[in-house]
Amino acid sequence: MNPMQIEDCYITDLDCWSILAVVATASKNQAAYLRSFIHRHLAFKNFIGVYMPVTGFSTFALEFHIPFYVWRQREGPILDQRRRANGKPLRWSSNLGFLKLDPSDGPASSVEDCIYEAQISCIVTGIDERSWVGYACIDTYYKGDRDDNQESVEYYVEQSINGPRMDPLSGGRFDADKPIWKPREYFLRLLDCRMDQVRQEWHNVVSRALQTTEEYTHDYLLPADDLSPDHTEKYNKRVQRFSRMTIRFLLQIITLLSKTIGSWDTFKEGDLGHFLGLDPLGSTDRSGSSSRLLLTVEKHVSELRVLRNEVEAQKQLLENLEREVTQDLQQDSNKIASLQQQSGEHMKVFSIIALTFLPISTTAAIFSVNSDILPFQPNLRTFAITTICLGAVVLAVLTLILNWSWYRLIPGCLSSFSQRERRWSSPGSSTLGGSSSNGRFRDDLEMNILP
Repeated sequence: MNPMQIEDCYITDLDCWSILAVVATASKNQAAYLRSFIHRHLAFKNFIGVYMPVTGFSTFALEFHIPFYVWRQREGPILDQRRRANGKPLRWSSNLGFLKLDPSDGPASSVEDCIYEAQISCIVTGIDERSWVGYACIDTYYKGDRDDNQESVEYYVEQSINGPRMDPLSGGRFDADKPIWKPREYFLRLLDCRMDQVRQEWHNVVSRALQTTEEYTHDYLLPADDLSPDHTEKYNKRVQRFSRMTIRFLLQIITLLSKTIGSWDTFKEGDLGHFLGLDPLGSTDRSGSSSRLLLTVEKHVSELRVLRNEVEAQKQLLENLEREVTQDLQQDSNKIASLQQQSGEHMKVFSIIALTFLPISTTAAIFSVNSDILPFQPNLRTFAITTICLGAVVLAVLTLILNWSWYRLIPGCLSSFSQRERRWSSPGSSTLGGSSSNGRFRDDLEMNILP
């Protein structure tokens, strides 16, 4: 009888059929751990931790989930074929055309910069150090059907036929025929290998994002002085839109990096004690000591902190740029409002001048017709009288227009008055009732005519 019972299960792009196979082959002791493991993987959650119940059957689970972004150049984004309940892909993917201020910038190319969500999840669970199982769920959909996909199950099967059989859970870094027997040390090895892989992907994402956006945060991004006001406003609006979308993207990077760093910090504060003292420091064993593995993982996380700080600094520069552009747009808007106000004042002056001379010009037009048509003799006296009369008409029309809201209440007052008058004249009205109605009518009339 083999004293050791160790098994590995490697799954790429976990879907409903893979979940069914895992559930059908897992033991009852693993069911609770695998349920939360699958949920965290599908939900794109960060987690690094240990489960060792103090009561009940002796079991354990060592688990980590590391979500990250992948930056690739493709002819178009590759969509994840797995679907949520609402029909959307399980993992988000998008092209990054919004990172360019002008889509025509740079040389023409058939490939696009694309970003993908991906996650690596591993769990080592069993009843003791002599009987345990390792599971790994890896997202590889963003690699498509390329032949160089070194994370596919087919690749490891073909490699085992043509050469040594490598451990897929570690990313092919260790010989599967020379396994690591201790579950805690195996877990740290997996965490080290996969954290290094994630660090490389994050380094690629951050370096490309900074390389793309840094050229737009220099002084020459501001519009030239020789541009017209109309072109300057359009340019500033494009810069504002570019800044806002880029800041949102950088904020997503910062958030996901912070979650990964936070999960490691939480693990160090709570569950790190389970891994101390596995091997003496300076051990020459092939797998390395636990302290050395923990220090290596800490180094990877420290590099993630540096990347996060670089992204935060770039985000701050873009926020300053957006603030400057917003101020420029606000100043332009204030100038336009001021010009419109000045134009309104000028139009008001011109209107007053036109209305002032309107009676005189109208009188001159009347007196220019044949004198036989006029009902009076054209002379200076009749000219003055006609001008005064026309001026009074113009003044009356202006007064009516300016107080139109008050005049609109007059029909309602008259209608109310006529209704009250008919009520007074009805046979059933009494003197006392009429006096009371008259008082109520005065109140209604005052309420109707008040502006």
